[in-house]
Amino acid sequence: MYSSVTNQLYQIGHYLFAFWLLLILVPRLIFPSVYADRSEQIVSNMMRITALYIVLGYVLVVTKLFEVLAIIGILAFLIVWAYVAPKKTEGADAFTVIGARFYDLIEAAFRLKLGWKYFQGRKVFTDKRLFVRKGSASGVVSACLLIAVMAMSGYIRWYDAWKNAAPSMSDGAVILAWMKYIIRRELFYDGIYPQGQMIMMAYLQKFAQIDPLYVLKYTGGLSTWLIGLGLYFTVSRFTSGRLAAIAAAGAYGLAGTALHGSDWVRQAATLPQEFALLFLLPTLYFFFRYFEKGQRRDLWTAAAGCAVTGLSHFIAFAYAGLGLGILMIIALFQGKEGRRRFWTGAVTGIGCVVVVFIPIGYGRMLSGGLHSSSANFLAARAVFTPPPLNVWDYVGLFCLFIVALAGCIAPRGKRMVNVFVFLFGSASFLIYAYGGTLTQNVVMQTRSESAWTIATSLALGMAWYAIANALLRMKGNARIWTESMLCVGFIVFLAFQIRLKPIIPYKMMWNSSAEQYLEMSKENYRNTWIVFSQSEGYSLALGNGNHQYISTMMKDYDPRAFPLTRRDETKPDVNVSYHIYIVEEKQVYRQDPNSDLYSLLEPEYERRESEYRELRKWLADYQDFNKDLKIFYEDPYIKVYYIYRGAAEESQAEVVWGRPILSDLLKEVAK
Repeated sequence: MYSSVTNQLYQIGHYLFAFWLLLILVPRLIFPSVYADRSEQIVSNMMRITALYIVLGYVLVVTKLFEVLAIIGILAFLIVWAYVAPKKTEGADAFTVIGARFYDLIEAAFRLKLGWKYFQGRKVFTDKRLFVRKGSASGVVSACLLIAVMAMSGYIRWYDAWKNAAPSMSDGAVILAWMKYIIRRELFYDGIYPQGQMIMMAYLQKFAQIDPLYVLKYTGGLSTWLIGLGLYFTVSRFTSGRLAAIAAAGAYGLAGTALHGSDWVRQAATLPQEFALLFLLPTLYFFFRYFEKGQRRDLWTAAAGCAVTGLSHFIAFAYAGLGLGILMIIALFQGKEGRRRFWTGAVTGIGCVVVVFIPIGYGRMLSGGLHSSSANFLAARAVFTPPPLNVWDYVGLFCLFIVALAGCIAPRGKRMVNVFVFLFGSASFLIYAYGGTLTQNVVMQTRSESAWTIATSLALGMAWYAIANALLRMKGNARIWTESMLCVGFIVFLAFQIRLKPIIPYKMMWNSSAEQYLEMSKENYRNTWIVFSQSEGYSLALGNGNHQYISTMMKDYDPRAFPLTRRDETKPDVNVSYHIYIVEEKQVYRQDPNSDLYSLLEPEYERRESEYRELRKWLADYQDFNKDLKIFYEDPYIKVYYIYRGAAEESQAEVVWGRPILSDLLKEVAK
């Protein structure tokens, strides 16, 4: 079963291995270590390698080379090249260095043992000079709190992926199909749309070797969980206050609908906007670092992150551009060096725009139009009024005020971070509160809340640090324990407020329907089976089997003939697979009658009710004539029928040759 412990551990284990391999290990081997802070190095590596993967993915899909062997070959070349360069090898033989790194990796167990001794404050070796001091109390407390916050945040986001097989929200089936198109090396199949997230999921699927449905389910919760971790990373670097950073991550991860509003349900769904927003704060952090210190390594990392946001979703890209623009304006007031960085930032921004629009230009060259639904949504207009502000909106505004006040009090050389956070947060609020009202743009009205939520959490972390510095004048452990207790109280309040209730996004189909598609894939070889169902089944069957609509089967095929024979023919259709599945909904899946979707989908529900009544008559006629209709699966919600067409020899021939007419060919040869 989909939700069984053994199945989920198997699938998640493969997924996490692919994630570690592609986003942790490979970039470590390719990119040089340029940051003393290990966390900064890891984040920088992930941002740069993601940009590389997406650009490389576009190229390989276009050239029809998006396969594991091609990807491994390119990555192996990049790894070897990283050690061939003289500055990186320091005169050593490249393969010797690679071999040494390999043996370092397989000694992971030994290094874990050293890490445990490090944590205990014990000697690592017998040499007294290598004695490691015990970790500080603040570090231990912060680590425990961070683990608790991220564990609770992960639980409420991944519960749905563990329990429910059906894709989340109306976008789920579309995202799944687009990922499968990338796997099949087909670009912009349904129209032009940024494919960054789908390309990354295709990489994960190829190296995890699990069904794409699992990749879809796991990626959504992981992306939003990492946004919270990104908040911790950004605030802790902006302020050097780990507890303030934990408060920011806790607010984003655990505040629920009070902070996120209607977007809370998106936290457990796999959506391109949330994937792109994952890179927003790290991108702004490294841009800030560049404008503050002028180091090119920060600029390259930020540029990579900015490109990823644009190659994944335009709204996140717009907010990354907003942050870059604010930093450029600040730089104009920082003398000659600031003006030089202004122009460098401008060139970087233009370069990112060019990178983002190259795939779109390629799609237009192929006479492809924009994805119709997305284009209509982007152009949609309506009359809006400013949204009513809730408690968290006022908390965000108050925190921005504290940030501004702290910036005024801070020494002249340390005000830049407060100015930037205040301006970015204020701009995000104005877009959220008045953007839709002024522009009458539906996208502006409905999608700006996600960015304001991130800005609110960022401002909260910055304000926490400022208030703690102003009010907690104690030194040493007294300050640590007082602030820790306040942070614990805040996290407990948030967890109690939402009761740690998992996020369950709405679905478009029964969970058992999605589970049965996985069972069909297990039971049969690829492309040797066909399923007749509703439109939601298309993306689930794509790449594994074939799909047709129930209405097509009833219209085109005669139930009182050998399966499946077209009404105007006397022989079975040779284009139909031997293994035939028909999915009947005993109860049509419906949305909550109180939801906005219900009124939109009600005519479709009525159509399906009528269609299933006709299907039952068709199946009754079929059984009267053929008497081979079997029940593959049944529960209170759905019934799956199974028809086996052809002899066992023909079935085996189809597996070997991929041709259902092999027996006819053999007869011709025998003659």
